[in-house]
Amino acid sequence: MPSKKRGGDIITCIKDFFKEFAVASIRNTLQDGLRETLLKLKGFIYSVEKRMIKDFYLAVISISGVIFILIASAMLLEHYLRLVKGFGFMIVGVAVLLVAGLIRYFARDNSSCNG
Repeated sequence: MPSKKRGGDIITCIKDFFKEFAVASIRNTLQDGLRETLLKLKGFIYSVEKRMIKDFYLAVISISGVIFILIASAMLLEHYLRLVKGFGFMIVGVAVLLVAGLIRYFARDNSSCNG
């Protein structure tokens, strides 16, 4: 009788060991998977945030260029005496838009080389 009980204890110990091993293995796999997923998500959020900030600055630059051109157009239409000042605002507006276009072109070019 005692040998049969001892054999049952060994089988129970082996089952418990494999059960604990399986639970620990699954838990470690889930933790590693979750950690990796969170790191990827953090990287994705950072890259999206970086792109959004860059696009925000480009939008501000573009809008300011359009505002300069609108001011220049209003000055040219309103007063012929302010012709020189109006052309100055027009040139500044076009220059700002060109700078925004160049920034967008080089930003797009650099992101394609990195990726």
